[in-house]
Amino acid sequence: MLASQGGALYSATMLTPSPSQVYRIGTLAVRIPHCPLPGLRGLLRYPMAETEDAVTLEFQMVEQPDWSPTLERGGDRFVKALGAHWCQIDFPARHATIRFRADLDRTGWYFLFRDIFAALCGLSGDVFLHASSVTRDGQAMAFCAFSGGGKSTIAQLLAPETDSISDEINWAFRDEQGQFRLVDQRHYRAPPTAAAPDLPLAAVFVLAQAQTCAVTPIDPASAYPILLAAPFGDDPLLPRRAQAAATLFDSVPVQRLAFNLRPEEVRRAVWGESPGHA
Repeated sequence: MLASQGGALYSATMLTPSPSQVYRIGTLAVRIPHCPLPGLRGLLRYPMAETEDAVTLEFQMVEQPDWSPTLERGGDRFVKALGAHWCQIDFPARHATIRFRADLDRTGWYFLFRDIFAALCGLSGDVFLHASSVTRDGQAMAFCAFSGGGKSTIAQLLAPETDSISDEINWAFRDEQGQFRLVDQRHYRAPPTAAAPDLPLAAVFVLAQAQTCAVTPIDPASAYPILLAAPFGDDPLLPRRAQAAATLFDSVPVQRLAFNLRPEEVRRAVWGESPGHA
């Protein structure tokens, strides 16, 4: 049982996994032998039968951390440790191990979920967007930039006409009909009892700060370094992700958004209409 003192959030008895313990998340079949994190309920979308190509997501809850803060990148393994959790991705084995403290609080949950989601993105080989994404009229838009490039600012400038999906990690995948969709992960803030459906990806904007707002074409050579940004160092799945990014570039409008800090101009540039227009 997770403690209820000091801001801890979840009881270990709240989630009863499907008997199969395999779930469809994006393009992945994910095997979860034991899940003491009910906050993942919103991510475990589609219970399914056991399959040989499933990746494994293993959780270990501990009373005291047996790790020190560290970051190991490169080769076939990625390891990241913070004060409240430890995450290791073994790419060849298609396995991610997550250890976390029993007294996980709200801040700890946020960083833990972020690394779980990043691990799944990395193991999928799909498009991993470092972006702030929002939803409007049932569709998603992603605003990509390196750290400090204005992602959070754009999401704030587009409010309240939009709802924020993610402010950092976004998983875009191609469905069976060939349409790109974005995994809806709004539950990282307040985990719900059920998952939201994945959202059609309507547009991707690469950000550039400027005096005036404008949407202009962008060439692949300029867009790919941002579309392929990921935290794994020498990512073993980079060739596969590069191919997925090329398909995204051909399938979804990818444009450059020059922006300033005037909300009306930003909204007009993004939507091509006056603010508040339905």
